[in-house]
Amino acid sequence: MEQDFALHAGAVLDSGKFKYTIVKVLGNGTFGITYLATIPVRGSLGSLEMKVAVKEFFMKDVCSRRADGSLQEMTQGGLVYNYAIKFRREAENLSRLDHPQIVRVLDVFTANNTVYYAMEFVEGENLNEYLKEYGRMSESEAVSCIRSIAAPLEYMHEHKMLHLDLKPGNVMRRSSDGKCVLIDFGLSKYYADNGEPESSTNIGMGTPGYAPIEQAQAGKNRQVYPTLDIYALGGTFYKLLTGEAPPEASELLDGFPREKLLYPGSGISVPVADAIEKAMSPRRIDRPQSVRDFLVLLEEPDPSVTASVAESEDTDLSEQSARGGQRKGDFNRKGGHGGGTGNFGKDWNGNGRSGNGGDVRDRVDKGMGEGRPSSSPNPGRAKVWLIAACVIVGLVAGFFLLRNLMSGGDVKDGQIAALQRELQVKDSIAAVKREQRTKDSLAFVQRRQHIKDSVAVAKRAEQEAAAKEEAARKAAEEKARQEAARKAAEEARSTTGTINGHQWVDLGLSVKWATCNVGASSPSDYGGYYAWGETRTKSEYTADNCSTYGINIGDISGDSRYDAARANWGGTWRLPTQAEMQELIDKCTWTWTSQGGRNGYRVTGTNGSSIFLPAAGSRYGSSFNSSRDSGYYWSSTPDESDARNAYNLIFGSSVHYLYWDSRYYGESVRPVSD
Repeated sequence: MEQDFALHAGAVLDSGKFKYTIVKVLGNGTFGITYLATIPVRGSLGSLEMKVAVKEFFMKDVCSRRADGSLQEMTQGGLVYNYAIKFRREAENLSRLDHPQIVRVLDVFTANNTVYYAMEFVEGENLNEYLKEYGRMSESEAVSCIRSIAAPLEYMHEHKMLHLDLKPGNVMRRSSDGKCVLIDFGLSKYYADNGEPESSTNIGMGTPGYAPIEQAQAGKNRQVYPTLDIYALGGTFYKLLTGEAPPEASELLDGFPREKLLYPGSGISVPVADAIEKAMSPRRIDRPQSVRDFLVLLEEPDPSVTASVAESEDTDLSEQSARGGQRKGDFNRKGGHGGGTGNFGKDWNGNGRSGNGGDVRDRVDKGMGEGRPSSSPNPGRAKVWLIAACVIVGLVAGFFLLRNLMSGGDVKDGQIAALQRELQVKDSIAAVKREQRTKDSLAFVQRRQHIKDSVAVAKRAEQEAAAKEEAARKAAEEKARQEAARKAAEEARSTTGTINGHQWVDLGLSVKWATCNVGASSPSDYGGYYAWGETRTKSEYTADNCSTYGINIGDISGDSRYDAARANWGGTWRLPTQAEMQELIDKCTWTWTSQGGRNGYRVTGTNGSSIFLPAAGSRYGSSFNSSRDSGYYWSSTPDESDARNAYNLIFGSSVHYLYWDSRYYGESVRPVSD
């Protein structure tokens, strides 16, 4: 990577909002250089340094840098200047997207006679780097990765925006959770329902292997569709599974190289190969028409009818049936052990078999008809001899038994009587023993039941004691809670009040802060969403329907024409200024918590009083974004350098700071009063 023209580590860029200190170069391309930088922010633990990615417009092989860091070629109306305008539009397009797997734009500014924009820094590595380090992915890992990429891509398409340069190098694998994040929107473009791009600039040709033929022709036919990104998604899938760049679109006119995916031992299933081939079809109409259609192709196949290529490509089932499961082309294989390697000698369940000599035909050649050796005796004749032998043995045994019975005169009557008496005595003894055993068993059962009863009584007593102890503890806690509530109420009388029916809290600051958002019925309720400088909520929030977008207006605090707090609550309520919001950040303690089932910050003032700011998210278009994860609250102060923006409070679970947003976003309003 050439870095001769890059900014050096330690260089500082001042946007007017933040000061960015360059740490190192992360990458460069045809139109820009991306740096790792830091900015100072104030968090709940004090002053911190937040990592960000800063992208600089710098045309490789065209631009040159002066000693002070500025560019020389930025002449209005010139080639470099026009591309810089397009570069700025890239940042503006990206800032309109709000998805956790799409890199978020934080700042757009000019410095060094060029354009910069700052983005959140994604900890991790791009998929190209991942493949170089670990090699190609297994099918399950690649499918999981593609599904992760599909989520933000589908979100973009729902908002009528195409990426147009999707590839492994433009996908970051976030180290914290393994999810994929889309980056580099240099070719991205919004489009209408009829496929017409939003601007007159040509569609970028994309990267060979990831761009279909019609992408290079998009500048001629002036139509773009999600199938451009679907093709790139298929190419990315191909790279993850093979570790090789996909073939260029012109090569696919001669057919898709399935052999690169389906070969013995590849571990790639036929349905996955089919999905990739379909996504990379030369004709747009033959591809899945949406991300959702593509994902349907990746649904789990039925294992009873779908096999991997290692068991499906070279197998003829009719020949397997005739040859005991041998592989095609190996009919004459002989041997004493049928297990072998691959599928040789496997039964229909794929298990190895051991045998004692070749296949069926070999055995027939050796005189084995009907599966029996020809030298074996007739089985019917063997059965006759066996029956005859049994009859003879039976007759002999019967003769001797009958003779013994007929000679019974040798047994005397007295002997028989003695034997009978002996048997009676034995029966009596056995009866006594049985009766004793019965008594012993009853006694044992009674003793065991007594033990059980004793244990149960002890357990009940223990439970009753525990219940009494728990009741006493709860009573003590309730008493303490009531006492604390009483004291808090006494202390709050001097720090709370109402104006026009809306409650305020004194946090020990220069102004009183309301306890609820405008439009909310409780502190944890989100309330309404307002574009900056507008006093009514609406169903859709766009730049076209924002009454103050691009119009120079001063601070609107207290002006009922523009101030949503004053217009809706009246009295002395108004929007807080940028300085008053900064005071809230600097002088209060911020604790991320939940209240009423909603996440947000408990903001505690210097006097111990507090308010709750729910993470209400924001509105863009007709979408509702980032609720439960982040909060956006308007100040009354406009961005003096850009009439399209205004300052706001932004927070997430680990950071809170002042920044700016486009005025047409729908955001929360928390009023203040003098």
